[in-house]
Amino acid sequence: MDVGHGAAPTKVERAAVEHARREALARRAATAPVALPSVERADPALRSALASLGHAESAAAHILVAQQYWRLHVYDAAYDHYSDAIRLDGRNVEAWEGRSRIWREWHMTGLALADIHRARYFGPGRSDVLNTLGTILEQAGQCRAARDAYSAALQVDPSADWARDNISRLEARGCPVN
Repeated sequence: MDVGHGAAPTKVERAAVEHARREALARRAATAPVALPSVERADPALRSALASLGHAESAAAHILVAQQYWRLHVYDAAYDHYSDAIRLDGRNVEAWEGRSRIWREWHMTGLALADIHRARYFGPGRSDVLNTLGTILEQAGQCRAARDAYSAALQVDPSADWARDNISRLEARGCPVN
């Protein structure tokens, strides 16, 4: 007994299946596609940031849009807007820092380090930049350097609880500092 191998379909059966397939395709093509809501239409804060960018292109406007895409975890669009901000203002600390966070999310540590060092060059006393540097170094397995960056962020801004939380996380993980 040959289980699973039935007789081949006849010419009439193949024609019927082909006819049914064509009818289904024709019905699907005749119906209007359903417009799915885009994130740009669905999120009021993003919609507002995009509208501001539409009125006047500037590095600041691109950064606002990038931050909204970042919040929504749409990293490729955030990357594009941070890059546009850098194109308009090559010394913009927020753009370099934001783009480095995207590289970090994509686990492209070398590129993240390059961008965060540019941010640090243009904004040497910024605790947010130092904290992001720490998160990138931590991702690279450089626990001591990460702890130093978090500590430097706390020296700049003693109320930077996020840097303190990052140090605590390092300690809880038992991340070696040698």
